[in-house]
Amino acid sequence: MMGPSHRVVGVVAFVVAAPYVGITDWRYIALGALVAGIFAHGILSPDMDQAYYWTSKLIPGGHRAVTHFWLWPVIGGWVALRYVPIGWSWFALAVVIAWSSHIAGDFIFGRIPVWKRWHGWQYAGLGFKTGGFFEHLTVVALAVFGAWTVLA
Repeated sequence: MMGPSHRVVGVVAFVVAAPYVGITDWRYIALGALVAGIFAHGILSPDMDQAYYWTSKLIPGGHRAVTHFWLWPVIGGWVALRYVPIGWSWFALAVVIAWSSHIAGDFIFGRIPVWKRWHGWQYAGLGFKTGGFFEHLTVVALAVFGAWTVLA
């Protein structure tokens, strides 16, 4: 999935998920949407492994390797729900939802690393074309769904 698509999906995912995780104040939903957009793509996202030349040298495995492992958002969600103070839970959950949406998008449009017990690291994904018509259609549909969710 391409960068702008990651940002849109991250924002929509947070706005839709916010009421389900207990965030109902519109100010925290707006701030969380901003944070989710920032953490869904770029140096603060799973794509940190390609954001700058130096990050690609520091992080092992190349693009969509260790930073795209699906367990990171699970661990982050657990830490956010258990240890982050209530006043900051919206921020932590926005980051977790942004990373989750990023990894899910890369699973649909590409591949992500998975651990197979006897075979070590393998890659899995649906492999739809990154930046193609289906990606754009999916992002537009999700944006419409997100707007409908907010306005309904």
